[in-house]
Amino acid sequence: MKNRSRSPLFYALLVALSGLYLNCTDEDEISTLGSIDLSNSPTGVVALPSGVNESINEVFDKYTRVLAPNGRAIHIFGQNQVTDLKMERARDILQMYLTDLPNSKYGSRKFMVANSLADRNAALFFFNDEEAAEGNVLVNFTPFNGQALYGTESFLEGSPEYLSRNPRDASYEEILHLTQDFGISPTMPLYQREIDEQTEAVVASGLYKPPDELPEADHDQEYLALVWDSYLHSSYNDAEYNLRDRQQLRETDPEGLALVEMFLPEFITYEVKIHPSFTGTFYLHVVDGANQGSEFAYTGHSQYLMHATLLGDNPSSLDGNDRMNKLTGNSSNNGFTGRGADDRIDGREGVDTAIYLGNEADYELKSAEGTLIVTDKIPNRDGADRLTNIEMLKFADKNVVIR
Repeated sequence: MKNRSRSPLFYALLVALSGLYLNCTDEDEISTLGSIDLSNSPTGVVALPSGVNESINEVFDKYTRVLAPNGRAIHIFGQNQVTDLKMERARDILQMYLTDLPNSKYGSRKFMVANSLADRNAALFFFNDEEAAEGNVLVNFTPFNGQALYGTESFLEGSPEYLSRNPRDASYEEILHLTQDFGISPTMPLYQREIDEQTEAVVASGLYKPPDELPEADHDQEYLALVWDSYLHSSYNDAEYNLRDRQQLRETDPEGLALVEMFLPEFITYEVKIHPSFTGTFYLHVVDGANQGSEFAYTGHSQYLMHATLLGDNPSSLDGNDRMNKLTGNSSNNGFTGRGADDRIDGREGVDTAIYLGNEADYELKSAEGTLIVTDKIPNRDGADRLTNIEMLKFADKNVVIR
């Protein structure tokens, strides 16, 4: 589906999960999760051990977590059809939300938010799909305090769903709901008041039209998530909130734009994993002709990524943007275009090529501790890249084999 419509049962689930927090009386359940060793898993996702919680064990099979500064965990439980890579991505998004944003109005002391989530035994319940979630509306997950996400609405970058932008990815939204409900609201009353006041204003003006089945108490969460989706250029033209990118936010809802920039990052800062099935060139900048429905429509969203790793064994390429990108290859032959800023590029296995916009004479090459540093002498073009496991340099006028 290409809209944000939800069934009434979804909102019943949301309300049920939002009300699960009680004072934890069974510390054994919490300590069992805290002692799980994640270090031997490449993704940091492991099988959920028995004895955690009878209701949890009946429904979920996988587990990972984010550790708060107070040493307690924020939990992520997954069902059997939710892949480890999707679990890892959800954890990375949550960690990004909890990473300090210096010089922002509310984002420079996020330890309070993270500790609040952990102290409230906050958990992301990652169901296979909506049907599986609806079947567990009445499950008692106490002492965990939860937010639902579906495997059918969460997609790795480079997956067919991500590239076609259909169905919609709700990962950023649902994980933000968890962060706001059990982290921001209890610890940042001034920020929450600003969110509430602007929500009331956009509802009154008709700019935001919450669905009838959404409880009024959740309007603020939905509104903040809608603005965030628009900020990331990942929203859809729907009846709730018809703004789709930063420019439209700036022109029509600058107060909503400000709410996002008070707490959330300008770019996606975690290292995204490109789906193993992807082949071709994955772009981290907007490609000409990237209109809605075109094969490059996804680049409206991917332009806000910073770091990317190719998975699988397809001979694919990464084409960066003007940020300081970290680009990493897979087991095959890969190409990398860093573009602006100083990038870090690791080809890993295969015969890998770093691609530059100018002629060979425009660049200075220097080796340092097993790394090749390629510096563009022309300002504001390719920057100074640090290359590892790269076998060829491709300039505008020639190719240079370097090992």
